[in-house]
Amino acid sequence: MTIFLNLFLVDIMHNIKSIIYIFNGRFPTEKAHGIQIAKMCEAFSVAGIPVTLMVPYRYGALPEDPFDYYGLKKDFKMTRVWGLDPLWLWNYSQRVAYYLQIFSSSLGILINLLINIGSSRKSILYTRDYPTLILLAMLGFSPVVEVHDYRLTRPSRFLAWSFSRARKIIVNSVGTKVALLKHYPIPTGKLLACPNGVDTDFFNIKIKQTEAREKLGLPLTAFIIGYTGRLETAGQSKGVDILIQAFELMHNNVPNAYLCIVGGSKSVPYWQIPLYLRSFDVAVLPLGSGSLARTTAPMKLFEYLASGCAIVAADASSIREYLDDSTAVFFDSTSPESLALTLQTLAQNDQKRASLREAAWGKAPSYTWNLRAINIINFIQ
Repeated sequence: MTIFLNLFLVDIMHNIKSIIYIFNGRFPTEKAHGIQIAKMCEAFSVAGIPVTLMVPYRYGALPEDPFDYYGLKKDFKMTRVWGLDPLWLWNYSQRVAYYLQIFSSSLGILINLLINIGSSRKSILYTRDYPTLILLAMLGFSPVVEVHDYRLTRPSRFLAWSFSRARKIIVNSVGTKVALLKHYPIPTGKLLACPNGVDTDFFNIKIKQTEAREKLGLPLTAFIIGYTGRLETAGQSKGVDILIQAFELMHNNVPNAYLCIVGGSKSVPYWQIPLYLRSFDVAVLPLGSGSLARTTAPMKLFEYLASGCAIVAADASSIREYLDDSTAVFFDSTSPESLALTLQTLAQNDQKRASLREAAWGKAPSYTWNLRAINIINFIQ
């Protein structure tokens, strides 16, 4: 198959003609990777590169239009390819259902690429999921791949082979870069650590805190401690349990304290997240244990900055890559007592919270999706 396809393929020109971003998964989705994919497609388009996002049909995808759900400019194309979604099989064997789903949608991607072989061979093929990376490598393409929060405990032969055929590898953090280099001999010039980004205009909304609370039905005079995002990732806790314990410890000393957790098993519309962040007095960035603590570059971190939040963050190297003592107050990520004391202190210090908010707004423009896209384009070229 590889030899057959190579008859059709030519080397990609140095100047990027277009990008075909392929994601073999649910889209749109309430998970953070959906936001990341959507915003990167938009940012590549803003940079002047035609983009087509290729995703499979999935019954489990959110029913909303992706452009409306993520608040996107409609300046890139989205193509849906065929794929089985055997919902009935999930009740009997989730593993079999998953692989049947992946295999069928990979076949749909292959058919689409072959039908459009002219544009496929002239475009940069871009992905962030392993099944698509392996498929493209097997077909003789040299895709650009993004790797986020690499968690394997030992090297994978499939990934080693696929990485060797990738054009470039983009990782979300220095921690992920270290983890990859520990397992795979990737040349330095092929690997770029590039953190996630944020749409500063989308999050820096022009309304006051009281207005945001009124819209959301939150108490107007409470000291609101907030968190946005999921409670776990790939079975690993994101530290929200520590936040809940800390709130219980400090609540007697700050009787008007109110804890607002936005996310969990149910999602809210993405456009509401800036409203919630504006309503918070303090936004907390906890951190789970294990590999996630070493490799994460959570998007909520940059969203907190762009919203001008007073940030309380877990004290970890993966977080201090982006925040310092001027933009956050740090706590011991394993200690509810440490977080409780930090929250209580900030509740009594209006001036410190104001200073943190100003520093956050000043820091956010360094981490926009548009800047991230330009850095990646320059690296690819």
